[in-house]
Amino acid sequence: MEEKCLTENVIYEATITTPEPDNTVKKYIGLCETSFKKRYANHKKSFNHERYKNSTTLSTEFWRLKDANLNPTITWRIVRTAPSFHLTSKKCQLCLAEKFEIANHTNPEILLNKRSEVIAKCRHERRFKLALFDSAD
Repeated sequence: MEEKCLTENVIYEATITTPEPDNTVKKYIGLCETSFKKRYANHKKSFNHERYKNSTTLSTEFWRLKDANLNPTITWRIVRTAPSFHLTSKKCQLCLAEKFEIANHTNPEILLNKRSEVIAKCRHERRFKLALFDSAD
């Protein structure tokens, strides 16, 4: 990650590959509002512990390849950064950037992301809802 693992509000791309003879390449686009290092730790947990194998589309593919004895490897890169939900604009540039990257991927056949991710609601807006605040405050 070229010493950028503590970067926050990132869109990242994971490339999962298998060696010969299968030599498959699949890509996954994700986002994290926290540091990439924290998000990576969660992904790593799902690769190391079988009980989390279905927690993400990426981990499901990793375990499918691992169970077929294809020894998958994953490389990571930061695609871009963008600010998360902002109360005044009522927009989440982070979620919009992820949707853009998924929709405009150069090779959609190798993309692991589901199209439903493009129409999903922003999960970062929730922390600004009044219902989350204690009335005793």
